[in-house]
Amino acid sequence: LKACQTTSIIRFALTDAPTRIQKCIDLVQKSNFNSDPFLKSFGVQIKGEPMIVSGRVLPPPRLEYGKGNGGRQIVLTPKDGAWYSNEFKFFESAYCESFGFVSFLPPHKASMLQEFCLQIVRTCRSTGIQMPDNPKFYEQAGKTDSVEMVLKRIADKCDRDGIKCDLVFVALFSPEQYGNDCNIVI
Repeated sequence: LKACQTTSIIRFALTDAPTRIQKCIDLVQKSNFNSDPFLKSFGVQIKGEPMIVSGRVLPPPRLEYGKGNGGRQIVLTPKDGAWYSNEFKFFESAYCESFGFVSFLPPHKASMLQEFCLQIVRTCRSTGIQMPDNPKFYEQAGKTDSVEMVLKRIADKCDRDGIKCDLVFVALFSPEQYGNDCNIVI
């Protein structure tokens, strides 16, 4: 999705529930689906009122931490929709042999990426993830490069040089400009 589409979806979702239901009812009535000859030919009918279903709200999932926290078991439940676990180590931590950065940002923003890189390493280590101090590679993308093209170039370089890269961070300058390529790569 483009940024403006995402913004529209978020704005729509921020509408309170009664207003949103009324908007949906109005849209269904305005669409007049029951007069559609194609739907009629299949015997499809659309009710003007929403269906009522029973349900329940499930409790939020818990995260369990252990081993690296002084031998004590830690159980976290989300607060305000997020788990705040910055000071705890994972039960079994991962190992990142090497990582790299790809930047679609203007070259003068390189210092910002270096600070981000340091913060990533600090955060990973605080949760018990073993990670090298610095990225194995840094690739500055050209103006005409696509995300797919740059990632392919990096994969070829890693294969050629025998580099095992566990993680690649991609810094995009404009979601409008590179949004389609990201969707392809992901």
